[in-house]
Amino acid sequence: MVILHPHFHGLSHQLNQPITAQFATVLEASTKRRSHCRYEPHGTNGRQRRGRRDRRTTATASTTLAAKRRQVFDTTHGPGSTTGGGRPRVESSASDYFGFLHHNTDEDIHVFEEPPEVHVLGGRSQESWPTRYVEYDVELKYKNFKWKVEIPKSSIQSLWFHIKSRPHLRHAPSTIAADERTEHGAGEPGVPEYATPSESRWPQLRKLFLTSSEKSVNPEMVALVQQLLETVVKVPRLLRSPYVAAMFQVSNSTFDDEMGRTSAREGWLKTRFWLKGNRENVRINRASASCDNECFNCMCVVKRVNFRAKRLRWVSLKTSSIAIFDSIEDTIARKAFLFDSKFNIERGLATTGSSTTLLVSNATYVLQMEAKSKHALTKWANDIRRVAEASNWSQAHRDGSFAIPRNPAHMTSFAQWYVDGSGAYEAIYHAIMSAKKEIFIAGWWVCPTIHLLRPAEQYPESRLDLALQKKAGEGVQVYVLMYKEVSMALTLNSMFSKQVLSKLHKNVHVLRDPDFLMKQLGLWSHHEKIVSVDQRVSFVGGLDLCFGRWDTHSHELFDEPGKPTDFVGKDYSNPRVKDFIEVDHPDEDMIDRNEVPRMPWHDCHCRLEGQPARDVARHFVQRWNYSVSTRKKSRKLHHLVPMKDYPITTIEKHGPQKLTKRLQKAVHAVRAMRGLSRARANTDNRGFNSDRRMARMLSSQNESGHMPILQDDNNE
Repeated sequence: MVILHPHFHGLSHQLNQPITAQFATVLEASTKRRSHCRYEPHGTNGRQRRGRRDRRTTATASTTLAAKRRQVFDTTHGPGSTTGGGRPRVESSASDYFGFLHHNTDEDIHVFEEPPEVHVLGGRSQESWPTRYVEYDVELKYKNFKWKVEIPKSSIQSLWFHIKSRPHLRHAPSTIAADERTEHGAGEPGVPEYATPSESRWPQLRKLFLTSSEKSVNPEMVALVQQLLETVVKVPRLLRSPYVAAMFQVSNSTFDDEMGRTSAREGWLKTRFWLKGNRENVRINRASASCDNECFNCMCVVKRVNFRAKRLRWVSLKTSSIAIFDSIEDTIARKAFLFDSKFNIERGLATTGSSTTLLVSNATYVLQMEAKSKHALTKWANDIRRVAEASNWSQAHRDGSFAIPRNPAHMTSFAQWYVDGSGAYEAIYHAIMSAKKEIFIAGWWVCPTIHLLRPAEQYPESRLDLALQKKAGEGVQVYVLMYKEVSMALTLNSMFSKQVLSKLHKNVHVLRDPDFLMKQLGLWSHHEKIVSVDQRVSFVGGLDLCFGRWDTHSHELFDEPGKPTDFVGKDYSNPRVKDFIEVDHPDEDMIDRNEVPRMPWHDCHCRLEGQPARDVARHFVQRWNYSVSTRKKSRKLHHLVPMKDYPITTIEKHGPQKLTKRLQKAVHAVRAMRGLSRARANTDNRGFNSDRRMARMLSSQNESGHMPILQDDNNE
């Protein structure tokens, strides 16, 4: 029996409405009546009145929210609609909140284009006090990729209850094999290619869930797990579920057409990422106390702590880095931790203060990761240590160098040089236009209106900003890192370049660095000139993409009469006469072309392909990530992840038959110059005429067609 307040007897006719609408109506009437018939006893102070007013405001807000939900429900299902059992279908804000707090398992994630092959290799029971873990070794094969994952029994249980709580997934169309379709009549007229699986297709896992840990690894139980996973991958909605993708340790960033499967392990972890300072104490735990605390420097029992919150993130272990994504659906990492020679990993109570916390550090960053259990953390620590030890970047290099000594006989790489800017700019333009994924540009000065092909009137599409805008519209990510000048000393106006490039497209990301603090950093500038395309082709050298750098071998001082100019606007310059001013008006001339000659620019540039190009791209990634981490204004920008190195190939020792004719001449020339240097050294002692020896060497070269190998004078 339901007893209502006498004030609500007039609403008794609404009892046939759904309970949610009825409660909302009652609450609304109660609120209105109390607001009109307010009674305040004597002695009521202002605080009590404000408290009642706040409660009335909260009740009104609750009423408005209920009315909106009722309106949305009526619009979707019709007035008075109910779901099973006569109960109205109302969205739960609490469940939505907690689902968002962890990760949404209802939205689709398109990782697999086709169902992968699943093979349960076996199971094992392992005791990790105070819990005994049961895990199944599962091998997955998708296209040409094959990998193994360890799925705990608890994940199998969670997956089953996840499916049971969503009947629409359990009865969704499934992809059935050709031999199984025949049993259901597939292929016959009127029978679709996708058949609905019956309840008998789903295995009964009650026996698996109720059995002991030792018996859960029996062949019978392993067969049940095999049947469940095979059925799951055949249901498209389940195959697109983030829950299944997380269990298989895959995400939208796992597979790449060029690099294959890019990660060694993936999963959800609580992470905390920060920049290592000069006095940073990596051991932020209760085991080590620090007395240099800024607030309590007189109390040795107080240590420095980190107040950054740990957040649940999707972590992907790459071949030379650890990428951190906001969610499993993202393809762009929010943070990236790169392996280097200062790599260090710590875990345990003695070093991290928790048995479920892992601490990883390099020369620049500190990454703290927390897993659900000690058992899961141990697997992450072992995989990170294994991948780091196999990476060349985490090893100590010769002479303490940050770069890896490369052996050209172990990998294929190419280099091409360009003298003057004409050939270099043309090569850069064609490389940019061939980009498929990303473009890196770093320079001391970057002018967005510079033309890469000349004459500019003949190739208007070769202007840098237009070329980048076109590629960004095709989905290519463009990253530009410019030097932030001191305006009182230089007139580069990098802010103008940043504004122009940032407005091109949302895929163009621009960053100026550094922010000068005169007392700490001093005055310095980055003079690196880098252009990297897809981390496979890189350009380095002395040519900036700015005014006054493009030139030809002839180094013309004036424009040729009757021909279109190669130097538009401020590109016709002579800093010895007048330095650059008002660069935000690039089409306006600074000097008189008829009176003042332009100053030629003679410099060289280099194009790299193969592993050297990837090393240059990794260097840009390091600079970009550091600039993003050190500037508060760039928090909206994300880190970059380097691609994995090219595989090392064994090439046979070069012999005369393996070398090209051009390379043979170069080798003979080097050997000849070595012999010539020895001959000149002996001339001072014996009085031997080096000119006669040079003439004899050149004559023998003309006769044989190659440089001879000179013998030592002691053997003559």
